[in-house]
Amino acid sequence: MVDTGEVKINLKSSSDEPEKTQTVQEHNRENREHHHAEQPQHRGKPEEDREFISSLFNHNPEIPRIEQGEFDPTKEEMFSVKTFDQLNLDTHLVKNLADLGITTLTTIQSKALPVIMGGKDALIKSQTGSGKTLTYALPIMQKLGSQIPKIDRKSGCFALVIVPTRELAVQSFEWFQKLCKAFIWVVPCLLVGGESRKAEKVRVRKGVNIIISTPGRMVDHLEKTENFKLDKVEWVVLDEADRMLELGYEREVQKVLTALQEKNTLKRQTLLLSATLTKEIQQLSEVSLRHPTFVDAASDDPSYDIKDLVTPVNLKQTFLLVPAKLRLVALGAFVLWKCQQSKNKKMLVFLPTQDMVDFYTKYLEIILWGEKGEDINDAVEDDTEEITEDAKLLMGDKYFDKKVKQKLSGLDQTIKLLKLHGNMKQADRLSVFQEFRSSASGVLMCTDVAARGLDLPQVDWIVQFTAPICVSDYVHRVGRTARIGAKGSSVIFLLPSEAGFVKQLENEKIPLAEMTLEQVLQKLLRSGVTGSVDGRRPNSMEEAATNLQMRIENAVVNSSELHQLACQAYVSFVRSYASYPREAREVFCFKDLHLGHCAKSFALRDPPSKITGIGKGQWVDKQEKKTKDIKREEKIIKAQKRRICQKSLILSEFSTGFDGINKQEKEAKRAKKEKIS
Repeated sequence: MVDTGEVKINLKSSSDEPEKTQTVQEHNRENREHHHAEQPQHRGKPEEDREFISSLFNHNPEIPRIEQGEFDPTKEEMFSVKTFDQLNLDTHLVKNLADLGITTLTTIQSKALPVIMGGKDALIKSQTGSGKTLTYALPIMQKLGSQIPKIDRKSGCFALVIVPTRELAVQSFEWFQKLCKAFIWVVPCLLVGGESRKAEKVRVRKGVNIIISTPGRMVDHLEKTENFKLDKVEWVVLDEADRMLELGYEREVQKVLTALQEKNTLKRQTLLLSATLTKEIQQLSEVSLRHPTFVDAASDDPSYDIKDLVTPVNLKQTFLLVPAKLRLVALGAFVLWKCQQSKNKKMLVFLPTQDMVDFYTKYLEIILWGEKGEDINDAVEDDTEEITEDAKLLMGDKYFDKKVKQKLSGLDQTIKLLKLHGNMKQADRLSVFQEFRSSASGVLMCTDVAARGLDLPQVDWIVQFTAPICVSDYVHRVGRTARIGAKGSSVIFLLPSEAGFVKQLENEKIPLAEMTLEQVLQKLLRSGVTGSVDGRRPNSMEEAATNLQMRIENAVVNSSELHQLACQAYVSFVRSYASYPREAREVFCFKDLHLGHCAKSFALRDPPSKITGIGKGQWVDKQEKKTKDIKREEKIIKAQKRRICQKSLILSEFSTGFDGINKQEKEAKRAKKEKIS
């Protein structure tokens, strides 16, 4: 629980200890003395002349040694021996697939297609990147394309495909467009939030046969678009159903299913697809599917449990234990290492919050592309021309040398950087998504908006800068690489206190190899990252790491905008870490977090208490206002209770409550009698 204003966080150090509530401000005070002890002392020097020395390799926690057990991971073969021409598919459709380079069925396709084409409801579970989109798209296209008489756009909507995110909706729509080349009279349609509702209404009015949509936008059209008819729908597909439930779309999905029951009397075929099988998915299948057939690509293994999580066989998975102070340097060094290793490298970097995506993208821009800004030399030369020689002698050459210093150039300006998160405009999100898909290389900084279902070709590396909330989220993230039989690699950055997450993955039969911090930083030494003051090449791994850290720290100090960005990212990280669910706190315990060291990973020199004051953001203002409103309401309620109590003391047990009025009437009558007499 996080309450900002005074950010309150439930802390639990172990299962044996009672849960405590502690504010971030209190936690800051615990770390403040240690944080200040690490800061260099510069007494007697003006701030602009102080030289800050990073303490990256001091006071770090010991990196634990993890003993990993031996086990056989759950395997799922990607391809079967069957080809599409062996199925009862239209020849035009088979030829269209061959033109796209698709001839052999994946394992899940070979198992699920006969079931779906037989008209049965199905619950389909398979690893990410196994071709689930074609698994449901082919039967739909086969049925609509071979229907006699031929359908047209005025025939109505026959299939609804519901997906959790806009990017996945666009991707599924593109696959239907490719398949429609075999049957050009079949019309697919895309409905997603962020697009013009008016334009979508025009498309629906003209007529469509297949609708691919996000849950919220589909419900929106159900309620507000008169021409949105469901009376001819024969297929309902819920793709990435577990993600839809995680995002809170259960109510919207239920509204669509209820509307279909009310407005459609046809026998429908419903398909539910997911890479993981949870209790919520089983409950949804009971509501939406009728006598479903469960199809699992890995179910032939006699030791296999249907709840087992499966990662691609060609995926090489590693973990990296990094102290908090070295995380910033480790990320920059890793990206530089892997992208320079080959010019055709594509990498996804997952971060937990939008503010962190913004900050770390800016950080990599400065490291890789260099600092942007006006040329200082020209401005300084203009100023020095007006100063006399005597004044120059008085102030000294050092004054002018410091001002003439040029901005540092980037380490590799050829590396493309992109970012993607839910707070971006729809047009920008789509542009980034399409650009990264079509690029041969690049780094995409993103939140979990890109973690599910997206087919991003030739992604070489998945980097998880922070651990996910649960193991299933880890599986979805790493599933963005090693797709359709390709090779891929992944690494997850963990704090020493989070080493237990490796054991959690091991318990789910997910094998990880260890990558050491020394391996990463040695590559940084070879890059020759120079110091920000003297421009000297480093002689050791520690010096190279310090040079990189100082580059971004100086940039943050010199730019109020970047400093604000770093503060907001830091606060959002603290909030996200504090919001881990109760069952995850044994590994991700907030009390184990050293906030002063974490500030270093955002290139901040301020103490944690000052950062939380600077970087609160709008959400803090809202929480403070909410807290004040609650206190005001409590005061009013207390005052009302006090008045009620005082009144109850005056009234007797059998009183009507109108004693005061009766007394006034009696006094009035008495006064009247006295006047008459």
